[in-house]
Amino acid sequence: MKQKIVLKVTRKNSTEFEFTEIKREPFDKIIDIWNNNEALSRIEKKETIEFYFCQAQENEEEATVLLINSRSKFSFQFDTEIQKTDKSEFEKVPNVGTHRNSKTQESWAWKIKQIRISNFRLKK
Repeated sequence: MKQKIVLKVTRKNSTEFEFTEIKREPFDKIIDIWNNNEALSRIEKKETIEFYFCQAQENEEEATVLLINSRSKFSFQFDTEIQKTDKSEFEKVPNVGTHRNSKTQESWAWKIKQIRISNFRLKK
């Protein structure tokens, strides 16, 4: 929770990609759930994907958010598992994946302790 992670996307062949973590840093801002462009980095390079796992607010309501900023020319799907603060096990949750050169976000009303993102693959 409260992290920014940046992955570098490297194309290995027409269908396989390599994802390398190039940055991990604390991110403890509470962002606006709808107007959050100011939270995004302006200095990351092309073929990177930024993940912000943080809290967001809309009016008086707070949510846990996974804000994704893709600077890749490819769109990807991935698996997501979350661990709620009141549970010890992880549960799989759906996601929209990434879309080339765009911002997407997932949000949950639950308090979330951890998130796992894995199994990246090219969207079909």
